[in-house]
Amino acid sequence: MLAQTSYALTYGQLREILYDLGFSRTETTEAQIYHQADTDVWLALPFASDQTLVDQAHLTGVRMTLTASGIATAEEFAAMVANKIRIASVVHRRTHPMA
Repeated sequence: MLAQTSYALTYGQLREILYDLGFSRTETTEAQIYHQADTDVWLALPFASDQTLVDQAHLTGVRMTLTASGIATAEEFAAMVANKIRIASVVHRRTHPMA
């Protein structure tokens, strides 16, 4: 069993993960809607800037949907999230060496 972990993931990074998993995105007046055609899985997330940190409840909902539908295991999703955070950290250090 995977321990519940809190991540500092942004909505922009989450969108990239969903795109990597084959989701497409459309916007309505109320939400951002993601759809993965191969599995007919749908996700709805609130509007947020790319830099806004993902609400942990939304991240948990995405993880649960992905695992329940067989798109990714909890471990695979955690690795994708950790990789996005690691990449962002490396880029930040390169562009802000004194930070």
